Amino acid sequence: RGARGPEPGITGRRRAVGRRRRGPVGGAEGGRGTAGCTAMGEPALRTLMQWLDPARSPVLVQLPVEAYAAHRHRLATDGDRFDQRVAQRMALGQGVSAADYLTMIDQRHAWIGRSNQALQSFDAVICPTVPMVAPAIDATCASDAPFFAANRLLLRNTFAINYWDGCAISLPCQAPGDLPVGLMLARANGHDAELLGVAKAVETALAGA
Repeated sequence: RGARGPEPGITGRRRAVGRRRRGPVGGAEGGRGTAGCTAMGEPALRTLMQWLDPARSPVLVQLPVEAYAAHRHRLATDGDRFDQRVAQRMALGQGVSAADYLTMIDQRHAWIGRSNQALQSFDAVICPTVPMVAPAIDATCASDAPFFAANRLLLRNTFAINYWDGCAISLPCQAPGDLPVGLMLARANGHDAELLGVAKAVETALAGA
């Protein structure tokens, strides 16, 4: 085979940058990563990411429905052996009818289609892998309120990509001595190879930031 040409850089690529509120624990840590991309001279293209916000969709309990269906017999006989916070999440799926579940599936497929159309012109969706640095374990696990607040934030961004049925990669981007931070790049299902090419360019840009 002939020699490969140079890897494409980041200049001129189109990226959708998720812009959301900071989390109450620690704070969002995507700034250095996106700053590194902008430093390469690429125009900063931003979107509100409304298509990648499952909170805008009524399909919020699909996963608990599936988890409850898989574990309902064990919950009934050995419920005290489950982590009770996990059991609470699965219990959200109890009582959801088959008709409602099928509607959830149809709504998700429609949502994926709208997301693909809205983001088809971008090389990558970029946002923090999680919107905060690691919280203190003792304070977070002391009671249900801080635990579920942190849990929702930790799952929020990655859940959006999973719900989209997309592919993603997380690049370390913290400053030396800081807590670990990841910059997530994502694309629609089936674009893994293209995404890895973009990630390599972004990783190079971050190294020089």
